[in-house]
Amino acid sequence: MSSQDEIYQRRLEREKSARKQAEALLEQKSLELFLEAQERQQALDALSQSQKQLAWQAAHDALTGVHNRNALLERLEEILANANRHGFPVWVAFIDLDRFKYVNDRYGHAVGDRLLITLTSRLRDVLRREDLIGRYGGDEFILVLQGDPRNELSTHAIDRIMAAICEPLSFDGFTLNITSSIGIAAFPTDGDQPSMLIERADAAMYRAKESGRNLCQFYNAEIHARVQERALIESTLPPALAAGELVLHYQPQIRLFDGKFVGAEALIRWQHPELGLLLPDRFIPLAEESTLINQIGAWALNEACKQCASWHRSGLGRLRIAVNLSLRQLELLRSYGCDEIQGWLYSRALSARGFESLARDHKDEDWRSGLALAPRSRARRPA
Repeated sequence: MSSQDEIYQRRLEREKSARKQAEALLEQKSLELFLEAQERQQALDALSQSQKQLAWQAAHDALTGVHNRNALLERLEEILANANRHGFPVWVAFIDLDRFKYVNDRYGHAVGDRLLITLTSRLRDVLRREDLIGRYGGDEFILVLQGDPRNELSTHAIDRIMAAICEPLSFDGFTLNITSSIGIAAFPTDGDQPSMLIERADAAMYRAKESGRNLCQFYNAEIHARVQERALIESTLPPALAAGELVLHYQPQIRLFDGKFVGAEALIRWQHPELGLLLPDRFIPLAEESTLINQIGAWALNEACKQCASWHRSGLGRLRIAVNLSLRQLELLRSYGCDEIQGWLYSRALSARGFESLARDHKDEDWRSGLALAPRSRARRPA
């Protein structure tokens, strides 16, 4: 081989080697670019998945997986707008489990959570695809049931919902029998805004509870009147005490064998400027929802003390007045102790004979108590 051929051959080998190196570098770079693109895509997928998960968590209840309150209101607003455009009815059902607090107190919150999860699953099974379920809070759920202009909400659909809730649940060897109270408001008859429909379904639900629980109640004119009256009482109760509208009536207690007047029970009444004379069951439960009950109770005790002392001074003898107290006020008085109560009454020439517990007809089955007041005999002032 001539020297010229050798030079040419070496040049070919160098070019071949350079081509291989270039191909290797290109392949390596391509691999790096591919891996970089793959990592970038994985990061984007992870970010997208994380965003979807955060969006789902923001719109759903963590325990049951149904819509939470905010998402429920948004979806309900969309459904009502669509129903208004196409002219079909919508029903909002407010569900509250009866005595759910007892389940939590008796069996623990873990069992209560399992109960809510199971009941939610049952409700999903009986609802249609176009219906909506959301957890409004605690043991309260909202169902949004969509219809068409030709059909009303059937009792069969309501029965299916209540049957799903009432079916006994077995947990760890014991069985729970749960019922619910349901209130229903209709669009557009009972309201055209989400908040209004939920508020009126809630009012109907409370009416169902008052009627004995495990019932379904549609919103109606009677409930509307009760809601309006409650709003009026709530707004006018705080100034009623200062305005002198609260009064005590006294029911006499007569000794049977001789007909002698021996005492009385103080009964509070409210001379309402618009509603007339109101019995305590119309306004005391509202007062018990705030600290106003303490002011009303203190006023009633003071008025009864003055009346008892007045009767004593007029020569009627040792009369006994029973004053009804709310549970909250009774707990407050008990925290003072008997000596403190006797000392407080000493200046009024009275003594507290003790506490009597009387069963009270109230939805939460709490108690009403009476404090018996009587003129003080020759007992000394407590030390």
